[in-house]
Amino acid sequence: MNFKHLYYFWATAKAGGIMRAGEQLHTTPQRLATQIKLLEDRLGCALFKKAGRRLELTDDGRVALGYAEQIFALSAELAAAIGKA
Repeated sequence: MNFKHLYYFWATAKAGGIMRAGEQLHTTPQRLATQIKLLEDRLGCALFKKAGRRLELTDDGRVALGYAEQIFALSAELAAAIGKA
């Protein structure tokens, strides 16, 4: 699994949409959408669904977000632990 794809998914879910995530990550919405699509292809499921002009997490997207939260929390713990060494 490509963790950059997971990170872009996580950031988009946290930001509430591709436009806002793109602004926060200083990247284009097209790049985010492409990276998220690659993650969806890898996982074999849709992570977001369109709700009017908004995106909502699918059930699989909510599961993936929970794992992404854990993965990035562990990453922060690792950085803090190594920084203390």
